[in-house]
Amino acid sequence: MRKTYYLITFLLIIFSLSSIYKYMPKEGNFAKDADEGYYFAYSKNISENGVKSYPKLFDEHVKIEKNRIWPSPLRFGYFLLSALWFKIFGPSFRSLATLSLICYILVLLLSLYFSKRYFDKRVSSLFVLLLAFSPLGMAMAKRALSDSMGNLFIILSIWLFLHFLSEKKLFNFILFIVFYAYSILIREQSILFILFFGFYFLVYKYMYKANIPKIYFPAIILLPIFSVGLVWLISSQSFTNVISMIKLTRILPTINQYSILFCRGPWFRYIIDYLLISPLITILALSFIIYAFTNREIFKDYKISYFLILFITLFLLLSSFDYNKNIRYTMSLDMIMRLFAVFMVREIFKKSKFATDFVFITILFLCLIDYLSFIDLFCQKNIYDPISIWLLKARQFIP
Repeated sequence: MRKTYYLITFLLIIFSLSSIYKYMPKEGNFAKDADEGYYFAYSKNISENGVKSYPKLFDEHVKIEKNRIWPSPLRFGYFLLSALWFKIFGPSFRSLATLSLICYILVLLLSLYFSKRYFDKRVSSLFVLLLAFSPLGMAMAKRALSDSMGNLFIILSIWLFLHFLSEKKLFNFILFIVFYAYSILIREQSILFILFFGFYFLVYKYMYKANIPKIYFPAIILLPIFSVGLVWLISSQSFTNVISMIKLTRILPTINQYSILFCRGPWFRYIIDYLLISPLITILALSFIIYAFTNREIFKDYKISYFLILFITLFLLLSSFDYNKNIRYTMSLDMIMRLFAVFMVREIFKKSKFATDFVFITILFLCLIDYLSFIDLFCQKNIYDPISIWLLKARQFIP
């Protein structure tokens, strides 16, 4: 890729991040009566009173029914980091939203580092450019919500697990366990990734004939669960409340009116939502998945099969739940689709004499479409929670 293209990529990423900051809500325009208000209140409480105040928050969430519709105290990891952020920069909604933006920047930097390490410089640059213009990622990066931080830790966990499999070093495994366990403490739904990590370990060991000790398999399953359970127990100071909260996490989506009315749908609901937000990226990503299954040579590269199996596993798991179908919970799928989109565009133009130029121009066009989507959906129409009904209304499919 030409040096000029790298410079353009860098400048466009700066433009994207500047746009997020520009369109960040003013202090009085955050959703103070919704999740943002409760994330702010919990974080401020811990910042001012220390972690000793957390058992009370935990207890009130379990015992006071009206509190149960708000963010779960199982997300201790988010509240702790947010409280530390408030200690340094002061408590405000803008401050909390700025933390989301910082997490988004870290996602870009880490994705650049690891994708360059496991693919190549050209792929990594184009991939991170597409990632920087993700409408969903940009939207969450300007809100005082946990999504951007949760996305940071689970994406880092995904890269660290690939890094561990490639290097097969104990230190890399420990790093993976630490960050993956912490991702569960930010969003409890991240525990679903255990199924993928365990499954792909077996795939890598037996199908790719990797020389890696079997003892890692139970460790992948048990260590995150044990670590997270211990933190929940210590932070809540009540085994009964932890068990109650785990049960509530399973039950609440089935009795919460918002979840029942707006977060149910067929297995393909996430595909529809992504088509409404990033149509071309979604089409290219799905095209690459189909192409990969018609070209078995692709599966010889364990790094590509890693992301293919991750996407399919995670999509099937999330789609199997009748409730809580919210695209915010699938931001890691967005990252994978942008990687696949780069692969597909390169495949389309690989036989062209001007492949490098055509690929870069195509990526620029995709960024433009996604940026216009971000402006339309999340700035002008100011969608707060990107569930299907608001996306369909914004795209004028329903009145």
